[in-house]
Amino acid sequence: MSLSVGIVIPAYNEAKTIGEVVAACRKYGIVIVVDDGSTDNTSLIAKKSGAIVLTQPVNMGVGFTTTTGNYYAINELKFDIVINIDADGQHSPDTIPKLLEKIEEGSDFVFGSRMKNHEEMPFIKKLGNSFITSFNNLIFGTKISDTQTGLRAFTRSAYEKLNLQTDGYSICSEFACEVGRNKIKYSEVAIKASYNDWTKVKGTNIFHGLRIIYESILMKVRR
Repeated sequence: MSLSVGIVIPAYNEAKTIGEVVAACRKYGIVIVVDDGSTDNTSLIAKKSGAIVLTQPVNMGVGFTTTTGNYYAINELKFDIVINIDADGQHSPDTIPKLLEKIEEGSDFVFGSRMKNHEEMPFIKKLGNSFITSFNNLIFGTKISDTQTGLRAFTRSAYEKLNLQTDGYSICSEFACEVGRNKIKYSEVAIKASYNDWTKVKGTNIFHGLRIIYESILMKVRR
């Protein structure tokens, strides 16, 4: 692909996995790690592994961190395409070419969907994700099978239409909201998700889920 690709990785205390994730992502583009106030060696390991590292002095939340990285990738480094991927190794960077292929075929936004290939997803996560996704689709007018995915790709033109305001976990729903609101051409790619003892318990819980639903309603009302 002749278009330039930036890969943004929001990270908070991911020293155990960030090096491997960065190394694997570098095959497909320039990697930007945004360290969200980690108290471990996330920044150091990411930099040694070949990433550009942006460091936030305090923990600001995954939404704020993701938006910071995306803004830097689009407005400072001028990438044509941006990939977002989690730092914990849940998603395989080797799926990135499939997302880029969809961009080449004409999509402006691509969601990596765990729900199209969810054999390894823990039941409680699958249940919660299905509920939030169905709710998001209902109010945003989309037909996305996994609105809560951390793996996505988008073009510069798509990003410039987005109005992202969320600091926390609701950032995933906000992407779906903005794609629906702006009628951005989107597609999905089935992806596998690898879960270990850490990734099974990290991320959203019931409280976060309820907050995501509440904030999704506010997104719809205010836009």
